[in-house]
Amino acid sequence: MDWTRIGGWGRGGAGLCLALLLTAGCVTRADFEKVRRDVVDLKRSDPARSGGERVADIGTRLDALEARLEQIEGRLEVSEHKSDEAISEARAAREAAAARTATPPPEAGATGAVEGAGA
Repeated sequence: MDWTRIGGWGRGGAGLCLALLLTAGCVTRADFEKVRRDVVDLKRSDPARSGGERVADIGTRLDALEARLEQIEGRLEVSEHKSDEAISEARAAREAAAARTATPPPEAGATGAVEGAGA
């Protein structure tokens, strides 16, 4: 195997890959100190509340949101049911009205025949 042609990049590509691998995990002293200060500040900001308490608070809020979502979903289902009922009633009323106008009463038919004969 020709180690000078790794992946078709040659020695330059292999050197670049090696340099990237070696420097990818390096942290400067300034970066480390900044992160350390941030951690110390977080610990000092609210020492009474531990991570577990924060998780519990988030869990409580999540439970409340889930309950509210269930309530909204229930109201939506009721609204959908009522709208389906209203649509069914409207269709039935429309069909009944159409049936009444399609068959005229017998008196209107007799009057129309007399008027038509006289004209």
